[in-house]
Amino acid sequence: MIDKRGPAVMAVAIGLLVVAAGLAVSTLSIGRSGVGQSSVGASPTHVPETREPERSPTASPTPLASPTPVPEPTPTPPPSGPATIAWAQGQAHGGWIRDVVRHGGRWIAGGALQTGDFYRAAAWTSVDGRTWSGPNALPPEPVPDSDGMHPRYWINGFGMWDGSLLAFGWNGVGCCDGGFPMLWRSDDGVSWSVVDTAGSAFGDSYHFPQHSVSTPQGNLAVLTATGLGSGASIFLTGDLASWEEYPFTEPEQSTASGLAASPTLLIVVGTEHHSYEGGEDPPTTARAWTSTDGRTWTAVTVPNPEGTLDSVTWDPSRDRFVAVGTDDDGAPAAWLTADGSGWSWIPLAHEAGRVQNVAAADGLIVASGNVGPPFEPSGETIAWTSHDGVTWLVMPLLDRQRGSVVGAESGSAVMIINDSDEAGNDSWHSWAGPVQR
Repeated sequence: MIDKRGPAVMAVAIGLLVVAAGLAVSTLSIGRSGVGQSSVGASPTHVPETREPERSPTASPTPLASPTPVPEPTPTPPPSGPATIAWAQGQAHGGWIRDVVRHGGRWIAGGALQTGDFYRAAAWTSVDGRTWSGPNALPPEPVPDSDGMHPRYWINGFGMWDGSLLAFGWNGVGCCDGGFPMLWRSDDGVSWSVVDTAGSAFGDSYHFPQHSVSTPQGNLAVLTATGLGSGASIFLTGDLASWEEYPFTEPEQSTASGLAASPTLLIVVGTEHHSYEGGEDPPTTARAWTSTDGRTWTAVTVPNPEGTLDSVTWDPSRDRFVAVGTDDDGAPAAWLTADGSGWSWIPLAHEAGRVQNVAAADGLIVASGNVGPPFEPSGETIAWTSHDGVTWLVMPLLDRQRGSVVGAESGSAVMIINDSDEAGNDSWHSWAGPVQR
């Protein structure tokens, strides 16, 4: 199942306000490729020391494939300096955000707003990523059922279809009873209508939509968690009315957490979970799956796999995927691949932590997460930025967070941090700014 405080994603913020607080920016560009390869240092690009501020038959995945070793990625000179963000902190709001997207000249953040025992799907809009309007409540309004149970509605992620903005979400009742998917459509991110999927494979089964992309064939592919969150499927549609489901993981074995698409390939990233041994936490294995059409999937291993893969994006400037997660030491790391077969590994930190989300657009890659315990004073919220996925600027932020999401567009980025107010209620605030080189 998906808890409302599950993995979220986070946009990176390097602002004049933060720099003025005396925080230092550092660079990191160490890489490894293949499996069992030795570490090779990659020369960092020049960075100044300081910065201004209907269900189909089950599709069985093909046998697991090992990655093909590829040459170590070489840092490339940025056009006019590394991609940094002049971050400034925005407003605080009640609610919890699960995704943020740029559409129609504005940012749209989606999640849920709690009122008493009810959670209602909601969206906020902003032109600059700092000043937000809303919440805009999405239908339906939650009302108790005949048993007095309080339904919960929230947005999990956004997508695009035929020029309109889609929001994928969930309608859950109770604690652990699962729930049905929700789908909304909007032209402006303010006014929303429910897309009726009843009677379809998508609408009539318990699952948790998370991410969506367009396939090379022009269909809409939606990554969803099944089996109360311990399995995964892709749902495909060409008209939002007729849907087909293609499971690609076995229940209770793997979770899928990210989906991205290039012009020719789809990649899902996630984590394989192993059995408990000796009362200790079970080990995990970072896993990826590739497909050219969303129907037939191949599972692949990645370098340094004893960890997790949590998010993935397509970098159009370098024509390759950038995935983020944790390595075998529990430290944040990035993985690069152009075709899903050859992978390179880039560490993002040298101590335990987590990267929660990554986004890319036009020469800008942003990632967010934490190093150290995320809910304790010793934990640091971290923003990473890169122009090539190899050399990264590392920026600690004077902030506390329980989850984050990030978005990028040409020339700017936004990061939303989820936390709680002094009364313990869900709250969030944003960081945003333009690219500076």
